[in-house]
Amino acid sequence: MHVSRAVVGAVVAAGLPLVAGVVPPAAGDATAGWITGPLTRAYAEDDPVPAPPGPGDVTDESTLGNGLAQALRFAGGGSDSTPVVGMAVPTALRGDLLFDRRPDDPLDDFGRPLARVTQAELDAVLPSPEPVWTVSLTGAQLTTVLEQQWQGDDTDPTAMDGPSVHLGLSDNIRYSYDPSRVRGDRITSVRVNGAPLDRTTTYRVAGPASLIQGGHGFTALAEGADVTVSERFTDRSALDMVLGWRASPDFTERAIGVLDLPGAVQPEGVLAFRLTGLTLPSLDAPRSTALEVAIGGTTLTTWYPVGDVRPDDVVEVRLDVPAGLPSGPTTLAILVWTSGASDVHLPVTVDAGRQVTGTEVRVPVREQVHGDLDPLVRVEVTVAPPTAPGPVEIVVDGAVVASLPLRDGRALWQLDPSTSAGTYEVVARYPGGPAFTPSASEPVRVTVRPVATATTLSVKRSTVSWLPSVWASDVRLHTGAQPVGYVELREGTRLLTRARVVRGLALGTVPNLSPGAHRLTAVFVPDARSSVLESRSATVTYRR
Repeated sequence: MHVSRAVVGAVVAAGLPLVAGVVPPAAGDATAGWITGPLTRAYAEDDPVPAPPGPGDVTDESTLGNGLAQALRFAGGGSDSTPVVGMAVPTALRGDLLFDRRPDDPLDDFGRPLARVTQAELDAVLPSPEPVWTVSLTGAQLTTVLEQQWQGDDTDPTAMDGPSVHLGLSDNIRYSYDPSRVRGDRITSVRVNGAPLDRTTTYRVAGPASLIQGGHGFTALAEGADVTVSERFTDRSALDMVLGWRASPDFTERAIGVLDLPGAVQPEGVLAFRLTGLTLPSLDAPRSTALEVAIGGTTLTTWYPVGDVRPDDVVEVRLDVPAGLPSGPTTLAILVWTSGASDVHLPVTVDAGRQVTGTEVRVPVREQVHGDLDPLVRVEVTVAPPTAPGPVEIVVDGAVVASLPLRDGRALWQLDPSTSAGTYEVVARYPGGPAFTPSASEPVRVTVRPVATATTLSVKRSTVSWLPSVWASDVRLHTGAQPVGYVELREGTRLLTRARVVRGLALGTVPNLSPGAHRLTAVFVPDARSSVLESRSATVTYRR
């Protein structure tokens, strides 16, 4: 059983003897705090874990470096109402806070396992604690501090990969960089507390004394003003304070490398660039999987898969840029999906593109009858803006059937009366041009019904025995159009004869039938059977 230092101290201060069997823990075994996962330095993929004492890979971000910077932010008085940027130098880190659970380590309020961090483990991480200093920097000076992370020789190709000393930063700052640019011009964007950095605004920065004094190559920090020295915190006690709150590793990247970003974005073109630094090289850091990219208020993609990105991978991105983006200066936002959501916002310029058009159709009546002399299906087309020059195309079931001029952005088209019966999909399509984008309306379905017919039959019996009797059939279409087809004279289901319809009339002679009564019917059979309905006359009794 462990007894806290506070309890032992109170007992001794009161002059009371220690109870037999209760041994005060060694100072190093005292609980400094709790963690929900490992907070480690940056590891190269082939580094052993745990790594030997030392700063680890100081050229990259880490959960421990950023976690220490977050603790320094709080120690410097940072809060939502008092924004302070925490800044830690990785060369001060000499160990890791590994997630080594002991049998009696508890769960937190959400049922997650906790691992105890001892004072000895904390001391091993920061064996040489320093006072926390806070300084005021302009946005320009803060940018210079970030630029000073590149401290290698520019003639060395490895110096182009990223910072040679990567600062740990609190979670209220994000920046992007392009390592291919010249020294002093590699930071391409900075945001503090979610807002773009203002070069003339003053920002408070908290860090260990040696860093704020301009050490470790960050001389711009020494040019700040209004330095305050914490009487309460060192960097180690600040981290101790955060561990007492139950610290969790933050896998959100503070910095993302954006390379080959074009100077201007072309609407209807392709936006291509490369990204690096998408995954933290710390223990248990999840791999980045996808991106969300937007320009201004227009989302280019909500899910751009990037696979299983390792810390040193460079990801190539190619996205189609839509038409209609407002031209001028705006922001390219890149959101990286991991267990957190790293993001950067870079200034970009959108070139003027073609004016976006929109095409709509209005069809008040969507049904007509085949062959109707007064067709009802009329398609009213509107193209915006009205200055867009014609023509506009009418597409029926995928085939262009008409090309119409536009007047003030409007055109009218009627469905041909001879259109066969059926259902059709009609789309108005504006083909676009050098100054206007193409567009198309939503499809509209219209229906052509087959036309109904009516047929009569009359039989005139010959008064002369050797002359045949004559039958006549009158055929009419409900639309008033001329019928095209023939009439069959039937007795029941037996076809007796047929005659072509001419100007609505079919004539023929009654075949030689057996003596007696015969029940005859005339049936109109149209040529266009899918569009014109058959009709049958009343039955006529014929006696021979």
